[in-house]
Amino acid sequence: MFEVDASGRIDDLRVQSEVLTFDGSDTSDVTTFLQNVKRVAFSQGRQRDNDWLVDYAEASLTGDALRWFHELEEETVDSWKALRGAFLHRFKKPIPVSAPAAAPMSPAIPIKPNTQPLTRVLPPTSIYTENPQDTRKILIVGDSGVGKSSLLARYLCGVWMPSMPPTIGIHYETCGEKRGEDILILHVWDASGADQYNTLRMAFYAGTDRIWIVYDVTNRNSFESVSSWIHNVKSSGSAAILCLLANKCDLLDERVVTGYEGRKLATESGGLYVEVSAKSNEGIQGFRGNLLPKFE
Repeated sequence: MFEVDASGRIDDLRVQSEVLTFDGSDTSDVTTFLQNVKRVAFSQGRQRDNDWLVDYAEASLTGDALRWFHELEEETVDSWKALRGAFLHRFKKPIPVSAPAAAPMSPAIPIKPNTQPLTRVLPPTSIYTENPQDTRKILIVGDSGVGKSSLLARYLCGVWMPSMPPTIGIHYETCGEKRGEDILILHVWDASGADQYNTLRMAFYAGTDRIWIVYDVTNRNSFESVSSWIHNVKSSGSAAILCLLANKCDLLDERVVTGYEGRKLATESGGLYVEVSAKSNEGIQGFRGNLLPKFE
């Protein structure tokens, strides 16, 4: 299933392709898949810092892979979708600055109404050329460690990723929102908060429809940095609508930034404000409202 090259390394892009095209309908195929994931884990040495991958490996080695597969978190309605999403986000790769010009599409994943509040949809490539007006761009920024990637994983796949690896440069995702008979295609860029990528981020401000500025309500420094993020966006000449996302709102005892402060800053900057939690899924439904671009 996964081919190893002469150096013993596995091509991440090939792995992603295999995962996306496998539908998990045959339980024997699921076992084979998990056994191959074990091989990926140990060949790339990723089991040291990714506990979920250790679970895959141990389950496969003991012949009990299916038990692990079926015991994913109860909140994930579609277990296969959760597994696939977790796998893809753990193997995420940075993209070059030129990536916004052309984004490869993956095979379509059917929509399942009334399951996950937000379902990742990958529409056919023809929709790019037939309905280009239904394509929107979203950029996610904020200090390092505030939970931008975990929030994106929750939004796209409905799963909680407690230990996401730091984003290097810009991480790119394509997804879509089903609205009636229409599909709104979203190009989402998750930008590293490290200072060394300032120039890279600036290149993405122009032409973006929404910019999500994420901060951690348990970290006042991350909130105080929001003003700088807003200044950077506006000084770039971007006409994007700003959306302040107050992450980790479930940590009431550790909270140091009030909702009043967040709403006040959003109002002063002409932006939107939503309190969210990548861990508890709180506020994620609000993404269907003001945080997502509208059809014109």
